[in-house]
Amino acid sequence: MWAAVPLVLADGDAIRSVESLQNEVTFWGGPGSFAVPLILLGCLTWHLAGRGVAVPAGIGWGLAAWCVLGGVLLVPSPFFAGIISGALIVLAARKDDRSRAARGRERDMV
Repeated sequence: MWAAVPLVLADGDAIRSVESLQNEVTFWGGPGSFAVPLILLGCLTWHLAGRGVAVPAGIGWGLAAWCVLGGVLLVPSPFFAGIISGALIVLAARKDDRSRAARGRERDMV
């Protein structure tokens, strides 16, 4: 794990070994990937939904844009599936805004 991101830069002419490439793949495919922050975002969304609070729409738009960009750059990848998550966050935020507006109108009538 410690050899995955070397602290000493190798010369441009240095030949990379299979072992060093495997270490890098292990790091970037595991703890260095975006899986950990996305899992935390999912847990936050789940927690806020349980409390009846919608995640801001900007988070959904950002997630969807990041997934579109990743899907275009890395064509054979599951990045495009993340667009669904972003769209659901945006829809939940809009639904929350509409329900708040409706509650405000009901209070004004009473």
